[in-house]
Order: sequence, then C-alpha cells, then structure tokens
Amino acid sequence: MKSALERVALQSQKIQHTGKVFCVAFSPDENLATGGEDGTVRLWNLQNGTVRIFQIRNSPELYCDVLSIAVSPDGRFILAGTSDNLAFLYPTSNKKPWYLATSLSPKRAVAFSPDGTLFALACEMTAQRPGIIEVFETSSQKKRWQLLHLHHVTALAFDPTQKRLASGSHDKTVRIWGLVSGTQQHQLELAFIINSLAYSPDGTTLAIAGQSSGLQLRHASSYQIIRLLSVDANAIYQVKYSPNNQFIGVITSHNSLQIWETTNYTQVLEVEATTFDFSPNSKTIAISSPDRSTRILEITTAIVQQQKTLHSSYISRFAVSRDGTKVVTAGHDHTARIWDSQSQQELSILNGHTDSLYWATFSPDGQFIATASRDQTIRIWTVSTGLQHLQIEHPSSDVAQHISCLTYNSDGTTLVSSNGDLYFWNPATGKLNSQINQLVITGIAFHPNRKQFWSYSSLTGSVRCWEVGSQTPIWSANYSGRITSLGINPTGDLCALGTNNSLIICDSANGQIRQQLELQGQIIGLHFSPDAKYLAAATFDGTIQVWDTTDHKVHLRFYTPFNPDYTICFSPDATRLYAGSSDGVRIYATPEYAPVFQNPNFLEQLWDELTTDEKF
Repeated sequence: MKSALERVALQSQKIQHTGKVFCVAFSPDENLATGGEDGTVRLWNLQNGTVRIFQIRNSPELYCDVLSIAVSPDGRFILAGTSDNLAFLYPTSNKKPWYLATSLSPKRAVAFSPDGTLFALACEMTAQRPGIIEVFETSSQKKRWQLLHLHHVTALAFDPTQKRLASGSHDKTVRIWGLVSGTQQHQLELAFIINSLAYSPDGTTLAIAGQSSGLQLRHASSYQIIRLLSVDANAIYQVKYSPNNQFIGVITSHNSLQIWETTNYTQVLEVEATTFDFSPNSKTIAISSPDRSTRILEITTAIVQQQKTLHSSYISRFAVSRDGTKVVTAGHDHTARIWDSQSQQELSILNGHTDSLYWATFSPDGQFIATASRDQTIRIWTVSTGLQHLQIEHPSSDVAQHISCLTYNSDGTTLVSSNGDLYFWNPATGKLNSQINQLVITGIAFHPNRKQFWSYSSLTGSVRCWEVGSQTPIWSANYSGRITSLGINPTGDLCALGTNNSLIICDSANGQIRQQLELQGQIIGLHFSPDAKYLAAATFDGTIQVWDTTDHKVHLRFYTPFNPDYTICFSPDATRLYAGSSDGVRIYATPEYAPVFQNPNFLEQLWDELTTDEKF
C-alpha cells in the first residue's frame, strides 16, 4: 500500500497557487502548508487529496503576498507572514484565523519554538523604527518580547534546547537571544547580509546563509566556524536541516536546491527550486519551482538532476550509450567528453578536433564513439580508453559548411554522415563504401529491422524511405512546414516528424499521415520511449512535451528555463529522459516523469474550480 507522500507524488502537479509559491512547510502529520502571491495560505491533505484555502483578504483585488509560513509542532496552527504588514495564526481546525497585533511592516520570517509554546515574527525596518523581532505566546497570542536589529530582520531559528532564539538581519549580524530573559546573549559580526538561519536537530550546529557563496556551519555554543560549504552562486536564500539530521539543504540565487549529507558533506541532490522543506520522515522534500509548480520528491532518487559539464563553451550535441551507463557531449570547445550517467562524473576528454564539434554518437555495442566537427573530419574513439581509433577526412560540400548528420546503422557495420550528400563509411577501416549526391539531406534514422532508413531535408520538406542494401528509395513524400527532426518508434510501424509548427505521425510503410498535432513552437528533437508508449518532443522555447502514443495526447511537460533543448532521448529502461542543450545535459529521472512545467491555463482553472475541502 502506498504512503500518503507516494500517492501525492503522482498528483503533485495539482499542488498549485494562482501565482508563485513563496513558502512551503510540512506539518507533523505529513500534510503540506503553502503560501503564495495570490494572498492565500493552503493546507493540502496529502492523505485524502483535499485542500483548505485561507484567504488573507476578503476581496481578491486586495490580496498580498504570503512571504513566510510555519506549522506548529503539534500541527494545530499555521503561522503566516505577509508583504503588507500583516501576520495571521490559522487554527487547522475550522476556527477562523487570528489576526496578530504586530508592528506594521512586512514579515520576512516566522517560526515556532520546538515545543510550540512560543512563536516569533521577523519584521522589516520602516522609516519610523528599526528591524524588530516579536515573540508571542501561542496559547494567548500575547506579545512577550520585542527585540531589535538595526535593519530588516530576515531570519529566525529557535534552538532545539529551547533556551535561545537566533536572528539574522540586513545589518550583517546574527544575534542570539535568551528565551528566559529576552535579552541578547551574543552577537556575530559578519561580512554579508543574513538571509536564513537553522539549528541542527541535535542543537550542536548553527547554519548561517546569506549574500555569500559560502554556507557557514558554526558551533552552537562557541560560535566558531566548523565548516564552510561553498555553492556555485552569489547568495544563499534558505537553509534547513532534515529532522533526522542526515541532510542539510540550501536554496541558492540560481534557483537551485542543493542537498548534502551531514556525515561527510557530499552533495546528494540538486534540483531547480525557489523554496523547500523536509518532510517529518526526512525521506522526501516539498519544493516550489520558478514555473510555479510545487512537487514532492524523494531525496535519494532525484526527479530532476542537472549535470554541469566542464565544457568551456556551448554543447551542441549529446548521446547516450545503448545500455544507458554513459553519456557523451560534443562542444564548441573542440572536445567531446564521456560521462558516467549515474554518478555524473567525467570519465574521458576526447581531444583532437581543431574546430567546433556538431555531432557525437555511440556505436550500438557501446565500444566506440564517432564525432564530427567543423574541421571536416570524423573521428572514432575507443570508449574504454578515450583514445582516437581512426580519423576520416570528410568530403566538402557546397550545401553545408559542416557535417550536419552522423549516425551508426542498427548493427554498427556502417557509419553514415551527411553534409547535404549522404556518405556510407566502414567504421572499422574508415573506408568510404558509397555515397548519394545532391539530396540536401539534414538528418537520417534507421528502421529497427536494419533493412530501411529514412532521410529528411529541412530545406525542401521532403522525407524519403530507403532500402539499406541497394540504397534506392522505397517511397518519398513532401510535407507542409520545415521538417526539423524525425523519429521512428521501436516497432517500426510509425514515423514521427517535427516541423516548425506541428508534430506529424505517419505510417512508416508509405508515409501517409495518421495524425497531425499543431504546436506553438518549432520542434527540434524527437524520441520514442523504448517501450513505444511515449513520444517526447522538444521545442525551441525550451519545452519538452511527452505524448501518449495510444491517444496522442500530451502526457506531461518539462521546461528548461534558460536554453532550448537540442537533443532528447529516453534511457534504455524508459525511466529517464535526457535533454541536451547549450548549457548542459539534464536528466529527468522518475518512472512517472513528474512534470516541472504546467500549462498556464491550468493555473486559472485551478483558481476557478478549487473551493474549501475540494479534491485536488
């Protein structure tokens, strides 16, 4: 029987606000509270699939951003701070929320004490007063203390021993306050603005994050630095420990969530996110992404992992070995690089080309890699050693200035290249077996039966099916639109064509169109899953759509925010989808392919349809 978190993982695309999600927090019973720019606090029951919506304002036109959120340790209350000076305490029962009489300034951070008897609000500085921390008794909502910083207060953390409260500010100090006396016990003067604080669950360490690329881990009593963790970003916006003290996570200024193990501080996960929280069982995390989606992920099996390659320039092409264990990337820095697909460690650098690489492909047996470059050479490399096996001088062409296509046939006995004309090479000797001229060919794909292959031209809009042995056309067809990609399903009965505005599914036996699906962007990559159940299409706007081949409906969407995908392919076991673009190779790895991009219309529908206690 699936747990609540496992069940919601299949529906997590519905955990949405009508706008950005600014804060997420798990409750002790593994439900999820979220706050967003639509002026609502939402409590998602992950067990029965219902949601309660708490509106900050009575009128939607007057809504304000919910900036911070916390759930009491007993799960009875949700504490929310907003952008327009308000703070609310929401009972998770059916009682009305309690408005808190606080200082009139935005609340950047809120927190409950470990036993839930106290809660604190971090307030921004105003023209009339400095930054303030307000500490309340939970039962009576009576203000116990008002503590001061010289600038905006942005971070709060209660000591697990319940003796201290740590606060951080734009005044570049961390101050430690005694919870018995309400007086300052210690002050750390730092060189950067403080954004977030967290005590380790055992109370031995205080983590300090801010406008710096380093996360400081300090001894909770002596305040000496124990360790400095460096991130590839200018700032860290959020830091949290997992409840079991096994992990520590940060949100960076690159909208990246990085999670490390606390035993040896090795990174175990990196995903795109703007805010996050660990679940009570420390096995999953809730994240909100820049695309406005909120998802539940397992920590040990990342749904989205971004591999940061060491190419010094753009990546133009990538390929995955047939057994799925290795990835090769081809770059404009004149090199190709081999990577372990599981550890994402670089295995070899393939040096030798004197100009930008445009193609890289594995041989079917995975022992060799063929690369093609603007230097008009094809080079074949031995995967195990990373050394060059042979070099082929490629004929020039008046049609293309570089080799536009390179692929092995199905059994690896022939290597085919194109620069407008087609060339058939013996990959063992580098000898040219035959060629076909004046076709203006952009790309080719082989049929699984090894007896046929297809070619297409992006200039003429034509597709040809060829007999491999005689290299004579079996059929040809012209299609409307500029053909940019081609894919053949594993059973060989369907051919998918991508154009500048549509996805065409046709019969591979004769090229007749079975279905044509209109799209908003130009398709630049196509690939069928090995089980033939799905077809992935990458468009130039950075969107990847996964289509169900039975009903030809969009199954899921992914989104790469910075660069469009040039190449996509499924792993051999269909559990991963690889997407290569100019900034690297991303791996979408989950059996359900949980999406990281949502149809914008879905957000509007959700706002119209969801009411209190309605199923999500």
